[in-house]
Amino acid sequence: MPSDTALRVLYLEDNPADADLARNALARAATRFQMETVPTLEAARRRLADSTPPYDLLLSDLSLPDGSGLELLTEVRRRDLPLAVVILTGSGEQKAPFVALKAGADDYLSKKDDYLAQLPGVLTAALNRFRRRRAYLDKPLRVLYAEPSAFDRDLTLRFFSRNAPHIRLDTVGKGAQVLERLSYSVQDLDLPYDVVLLDYRLPGLDALEVVKVLRQKRHLDIPIVLVTGHGSEEVAIRALHLGVDEYLIKREGYLFQLPAILEKAQKQAELRRSEARYHSLFDNNHVVMLLIDPESGCITDANPAACAYYGYALDVLRGMSITAINARSFEEIQRDMRQAQAMECNLFRFQHRLADGRLREVEVIIGPMEFSGQTLLYSIVNDITERLLAEKSLHLARFCIDHAAVAIYRIEEDGRILEANHEAARSLGYSREELCSMKVFAINPDFSLEEWRAHRKSVRDKGSGTIETRHRRRDGSIFPVEVTVNYLDYAGKSFSYSFAKDITERKRSEEDLKRFKFIVENAGQEVYLIRPDGSLFYVNKTAAASLGYTVEELLSIGIPGIDPAFGPVFSSHFEELKIRGLPYFETDHVAKDGRRVPKEIKSVYLRMSDQEFVCSFARDISDRKRYQEQLEYLATHDELTGLANRALLHDRLSQAIRFAHRSQRLVAILLLDIDRFKVINDSLGHGVGDELLRAVAQRLQEAVRETDTVARLGGDEFVVLLTEVADSEVVGRVAGKILNRLALPHQLAGHEIHLSASFGVSLYPRDSTDAATLIRNADIAMYRAKREGGSNITFYTSDMNAQVIETLELEGALRLALEREEFSLYYQPKIDLASGRIVGCEALLRWRHPHRGLVAPTEFIPLAEETGLIVPLGAWVLKEACRQARVWQNQGLPPLSIAVNISARQFSKSDLPQLVQETIQETGFKPRLLILELTESILMSNPTSAVSVMDKLKALGVRLSLDDFGTGYSSLAYLSRFPFDQVKIDRSFVSGIVSDPKSATIATAIIGLAHRMHLRVVAEGVENEEQLGYLHKNGCDEIQGYLLSRPLPATDFPDFLRENISLPALNVFSFSEAPALLIVDDEPNTLSALQRALAEEGYRIHSAGSAQQGLEILAKNSVQVILTDQRMPGMSGTEFLGRVKSLHPDTVRIILSGYADLDTVVRSVNEGALYKFLGKPWDDDQLREHIRDAFRYYEAIIRPRRVAAEATQR
Repeated sequence: MPSDTALRVLYLEDNPADADLARNALARAATRFQMETVPTLEAARRRLADSTPPYDLLLSDLSLPDGSGLELLTEVRRRDLPLAVVILTGSGEQKAPFVALKAGADDYLSKKDDYLAQLPGVLTAALNRFRRRRAYLDKPLRVLYAEPSAFDRDLTLRFFSRNAPHIRLDTVGKGAQVLERLSYSVQDLDLPYDVVLLDYRLPGLDALEVVKVLRQKRHLDIPIVLVTGHGSEEVAIRALHLGVDEYLIKREGYLFQLPAILEKAQKQAELRRSEARYHSLFDNNHVVMLLIDPESGCITDANPAACAYYGYALDVLRGMSITAINARSFEEIQRDMRQAQAMECNLFRFQHRLADGRLREVEVIIGPMEFSGQTLLYSIVNDITERLLAEKSLHLARFCIDHAAVAIYRIEEDGRILEANHEAARSLGYSREELCSMKVFAINPDFSLEEWRAHRKSVRDKGSGTIETRHRRRDGSIFPVEVTVNYLDYAGKSFSYSFAKDITERKRSEEDLKRFKFIVENAGQEVYLIRPDGSLFYVNKTAAASLGYTVEELLSIGIPGIDPAFGPVFSSHFEELKIRGLPYFETDHVAKDGRRVPKEIKSVYLRMSDQEFVCSFARDISDRKRYQEQLEYLATHDELTGLANRALLHDRLSQAIRFAHRSQRLVAILLLDIDRFKVINDSLGHGVGDELLRAVAQRLQEAVRETDTVARLGGDEFVVLLTEVADSEVVGRVAGKILNRLALPHQLAGHEIHLSASFGVSLYPRDSTDAATLIRNADIAMYRAKREGGSNITFYTSDMNAQVIETLELEGALRLALEREEFSLYYQPKIDLASGRIVGCEALLRWRHPHRGLVAPTEFIPLAEETGLIVPLGAWVLKEACRQARVWQNQGLPPLSIAVNISARQFSKSDLPQLVQETIQETGFKPRLLILELTESILMSNPTSAVSVMDKLKALGVRLSLDDFGTGYSSLAYLSRFPFDQVKIDRSFVSGIVSDPKSATIATAIIGLAHRMHLRVVAEGVENEEQLGYLHKNGCDEIQGYLLSRPLPATDFPDFLRENISLPALNVFSFSEAPALLIVDDEPNTLSALQRALAEEGYRIHSAGSAQQGLEILAKNSVQVILTDQRMPGMSGTEFLGRVKSLHPDTVRIILSGYADLDTVVRSVNEGALYKFLGKPWDDDQLREHIRDAFRYYEAIIRPRRVAAEATQR
């Protein structure tokens, strides 16, 4: 509606306050409202006497002085006045919304909570709905007529013009035109037509296809009538099944039937929508509602609230007799239903039985209603069980008040006593009737009216309170009382309930204690006053607070509640204590939260007010005890993990050896060291490292017996002491169990950390009978395990001592090797995959020992790192590599980049930028050709410092490469801080790239990430053409590995370079976009038959006899469609296609098999690995068509998706 036009509202409301509130709410609304208020039905009827009253909307209260708002609603709808109607209901009128909407209201609103804030929106929405509905109903019957015959269209139009002018036909000749007129964008009430009339034989889309689109795809609820010149039972059944409302055969005179059929179809659609609106109200109402057939007494329908209340499913409630839930007899129920149907009575009280057998008291509103041409009874059920129980509880409360042992008063706001119980009357000497005629000031000399009001306000703010005051008896005597007051509001009035207790005796006792309390409350010590029988007479606040109690709580539980052992001792020695007292002693007191608090106690005898007591003074010595225990604990345990330390381990090992000597059993020492812990600690921080050590300690303790010992020697070294072991096989099993437990991932600080450990094992008495020697031997075995790659278990053997000596000798030789010029560099070529040319090499260090021969880098590089020799050795490598590269250039070789590995120590302990600058100046090597390879662990120990060093190197012009990417612990976001030029994919990922989806996913992810960061990617360890093909196809920039060449000495490298300046292997790969098909089957005859069947289709056909061979072909060739057998040795067809989905997602994948494992096939389809499943034997023509479909699917779906993805990456 236009924003400048006021919405005219007639508000029928007899309460002026409610009318003002509504007027103010509408005045604040964004929409303009003009409201007139009338208080009675009669006044409203006068305002609405004209057939076009001057209002847009009627807002009516339900309950009025001269009737109900529903009466006026009925009149408005009977007279068809152009008014929207909204009914306001009270919060307790549960059936009113249902009845109002049934009578024709456009909406309703309950007077509760924030209804005034909702009112403007509800009125505006109701008027809009009314106007749309009225405009819809006032329109002529609009029919969209689809008829291919121009003659029939003209004949029908002329007939309707003469005989049914109220029906307007809009004609089209094709089914597609019908769909254009009824597009996706329209809703049911916004349709431009009321009925669709279709001739069965439409060109293009026939009538049934049109119906299918309208009903199943566009979900339109428009009535559809189908006419046909040739009656067919099959066509009629299909039409009705698809959702055609009426079906008519073009027999002679059918036009005279057609108007009535169109009107009938339109009215049936209206009826469906009306019943749908009713069901929406019925189903979404939170009130329990039932529909009952009065003739049979059966429940015909129930809403979800009813199902939840009674505990039955809907299909069980429907058809159930009302006698199954109503405890009355069938005759009584029939009588009640007759009364309700005749509207003689509509409110009943029953007992209803729930599904679990419980009976509930209910009030039920019952009334008749018409539904789908049938008279039913609606029942609105309200559970009143709790209300009845509350009424019974009220009677019981009244009895308890009257017979209570304390005085109870109910006092009005002005101080008038409304009620007093028997004890109140007795204590004051009045009758109950006399008290109820008095005010509180008459019995309380301490309160004036002003004081009463101040007291009342103070206590009411808190809800309740307890005071001590005085009461005056009838004879004038005054006595002290303790009064507890509770305030409550009920029925709009405020009351107080006062509970008064005579405390005369208590006051007398309190006076006796005042002097004692004055002393002990200010003593600053814990003081207990104990009777001779051991009961607690008094305790000060300090003592109570030390145990978490209040004084009252501690007095109630007494000495046995805090020290069960002290009571009996105290009682038996009381007479002795009177003479000489008790010496200081220590005991434990139990605090309120269960803690045991150590105390030091001193007790003396005390006589006070003719009574005997023991006065005990207590002092908390927790800090002293805790300090002693901490000292004892730290002397024998590791502070970080809580495990045994070296001292406790030696003690327990010595004991275990003594026991094993007597029992003739074994003792085992398992010394373990966490592999790569330094990398984790440096990468993620020492805080995470400490948490990881604690987690490892916990897993070690969980893996062994309570009689065994787990100790931490320091750093990441742990020892497990196994006692009383039967044989070495048991030790191996325990070590394996620990290894497996440690391998489970750790979740720490948002990181998932995977661990492995190296174990060294020594056994008593086989390896030594001395504790220190056993630990040393286990340490030697552990270092052997580390040298063998880690994550394994090594038992100590006698020859390991010789190997330790050999390692020491190797270290000595390593220190002299640089001086003796025993080192040399080998060079492994790197090729650019885009050009196929060799563009550089990596310098690899080799050591030729004069006696041992060629020493593997894995033997001497870690030793050089450990001893620090790697720093001068690394400097030599850098200078020698640049010198040699310069020599090659002088010999006429093209300029090649040369990569040099930088160690962690070399990066952090020396001035690397200065070394690089000096090397470039000395050798004359161009800095842009020098590539320094750094690992993640180098950078993560001190990222800030690392960035500074790298920036200095970049300023010199050299390039930086991230080596072994993906094997460390750093995050990708963190690594983006470092100024790298290229990334190297570790050989561990390259080795499985052809057939292992995980390796391939990691490798392609690294390539994609690096390219988005504008970095080049180098893959190392490429050993076959399949790996090369896959890397080439997925955008890798450079490769190195044995496929191209092993590392070569400097003298052989120039000849290799001249002979292999480019890589011939690149020419064998075919990545053409010409249609290519891969057929995989382990049966040669089947493979040949399939190739013959598809030979004339123009495809490039590749064939493979196994899944592995198929993966190798895919790595080297561009293939769009794959056809594979299911049952193949080694790898099934579904497993093969599952890998292909990950490795080569831009393919269409088909299984051809005579053995259908349906579960496997369905799972593959659901996971997206399988496009289609074809059975054997096959029909050649059908097979060819399936393959054509697959290529069409590739062109329509997969190729555009791939092109879009490539464009996004660019």
